[in-house]
Amino acid sequence: MRITEKAIYGAAQTSTALARERMERATAEAGTGLRVRSPGDDPVAASMEVRVRAEQSAHNSSIQVLDDSTAELEVADGSLGGIADALQRAYELSVQAANGVLAASEREHVALEVEGLMHQVVTLSNVKVGDRYIFGGTGDTSQPFSDVGAFLGQRDTRQVEIYPGIVQPVSVRLDLALKGNGTAGEDAFKALTDFAAGLRANDQTQLLASVGSLGRSVDQVQSSRVEAGTTHNMISMARSAAETALMAATERKSKLTEVDAFQAATNLSMAQRAMEAAISASAQSFKFTLLNKLG
Repeated sequence: MRITEKAIYGAAQTSTALARERMERATAEAGTGLRVRSPGDDPVAASMEVRVRAEQSAHNSSIQVLDDSTAELEVADGSLGGIADALQRAYELSVQAANGVLAASEREHVALEVEGLMHQVVTLSNVKVGDRYIFGGTGDTSQPFSDVGAFLGQRDTRQVEIYPGIVQPVSVRLDLALKGNGTAGEDAFKALTDFAAGLRANDQTQLLASVGSLGRSVDQVQSSRVEAGTTHNMISMARSAAETALMAATERKSKLTEVDAFQAATNLSMAQRAMEAAISASAQSFKFTLLNKLG
């Protein structure tokens, strides 16, 4: 079967067009580092990329929530430490006062210091992070403790999803740490108030009772601080897991849509050679056709 000049020329054109398309694709991959730039490049990979992007977004959201919770727990730890120090100071003063050797002027001076410690505890109990009162449970928009230590917040905890399907309480129940649960535990505010009153009245019975109530109040706050530390550790572990999952998703996305830099350079070099060969073949076919015409 005779191959016509038109067929030869057409084949050369087709070969050149394919080489040009390959060259353009290789140039784009080398320039952008992307193998899939639109769904048409690889519909399956593009579809999988959409799912991986959603997964990345979920992990990023979890990390942000965990970072916010970590920041609040660190502020809570600082406040609990300050409250424990204030109560510890009050306890030490109660031990001194219980010895019965303080003069009236000294008792008044100590009473003023105790009232200052009470104010310090109230201030630390109403600490905020941003616009939220962190010790008010889910009622975090208003001050949780009054100036005399009455609890005005919600007796619950805020909870966040630390990993898909796993929910963790992340707020501290300072109402329990400072006021007990109503049937057990010490009310630290009452202990401070009673101690100041006992000093002014020189009530030795009350001063002796203050030693025990303030000591137990210190223990309650310290226990709450330990629990907050445990929660902080859990949040840190959850964040590490979320970050690891995010890195894995990012790697999967990279494999779906990106091209290895060395492979991209190799593909570009091969495409360039193929393009040169196609142009050379096209030129030869054109020359052959022209000679036939002239002959």
